[in-house]
Amino acid sequence: MSVRKRKVENTRSSDKNKSKKSEVDLATLLESHPTLKVVETEYGEKIKSTLTGHELKSRLDILENFVSSKTYSRAVKGWYDDERFKKHEPYIVPNKKDSKKLFCTLTKISLNKIPEQVEKHVNGKKFKRLRKEMELKEAQTAKLKKAKEEALAKRNSNRNANRKTADDKRKDGFSVNKLENELTNVIESDDDDDNDVSMQETT
Repeated sequence: MSVRKRKVENTRSSDKNKSKKSEVDLATLLESHPTLKVVETEYGEKIKSTLTGHELKSRLDILENFVSSKTYSRAVKGWYDDERFKKHEPYIVPNKKDSKKLFCTLTKISLNKIPEQVEKHVNGKKFKRLRKEMELKEAQTAKLKKAKEEALAKRNSNRNANRKTADDKRKDGFSVNKLENELTNVIESDDDDDNDVSMQETT
């Protein structure tokens, strides 16, 4: 066997060993990262990250680069999870245009979903000043609303009381008139009886 043939065979066997080793390493990598799933696509078998939504070729070097990237490490730490930032609502809310960002309703600034940046923004002078102004405004509007409701309730109760007294007066007037009419009828009938008796005596 020539030297050239031996070299070719050695390279083939080393390639086979490398591919076997990479398959083993790929399997262990997928086991250690349960958020990476093997999916079948129209272009063949790919690895999909359930955290970021990325689809990658099933190659060890590509997956290692992805796993060590900032995007993946931040996703694992929960940086893109909105639950972490709910304590700052309603002033810090999810950005409607970019799902990886937040939006400040007071300063009208877009923020990255990085806890340190959000805390720095929330503890800033501008945010604190605007928040204080907003809370004062909300308290004043709530006070005005309560005063309006109380005034409306008082006015309604006065109307009901006036309506009741008017109804009572109407009822009382009706009953008095009725009694007066009945009395006049009785008196008139008595007068008629007396007249009849006197006429009989004369005859």
